[in-house]
Amino acid sequence: MQIIPDPLVVALQLIPFLLTLAALHFIIFKPMLEYLDDRDKARVGGREEADALQERIAEKVSKYDARMEDARAQVVDHCTDCRHDAQATAAERMAAARADADALVKAAVADIDAERRAASESVEQTARELSEEIAGRVLGRDLLVG
Repeated sequence: MQIIPDPLVVALQLIPFLLTLAALHFIIFKPMLEYLDDRDKARVGGREEADALQERIAEKVSKYDARMEDARAQVVDHCTDCRHDAQATAAERMAAARADADALVKAAVADIDAERRAASESVEQTARELSEEIAGRVLGRDLLVG
């Protein structure tokens, strides 16, 4: 029994093995490795694209938030201005209404005072006439009062 194989048999068996290995390399392994490399590149490229897209989205969201904050600030400023304008208008109208009411009260007080004086004079005149008439009846003659 021989332990070392015959070199001619090994060479003859090695030729189909190497041809098969070369064929497998060009037919299966090389296209498969290219496909796997392309897939990895696409995956990495897709991830990079997604990361770039995420960054652009984050930038747009931050710009949107900044614009929203500016808009909110403008709305608050506008509301504050409108509130101040409304308060100023209300204060002016209240002052005008108070002035009108004060004028009406003063006119009413003047009218009441004039009516009170007229009524007081009328009452005094009536009281004088009644007192003269009463005195004349008591004395039985007409009194000449000056």
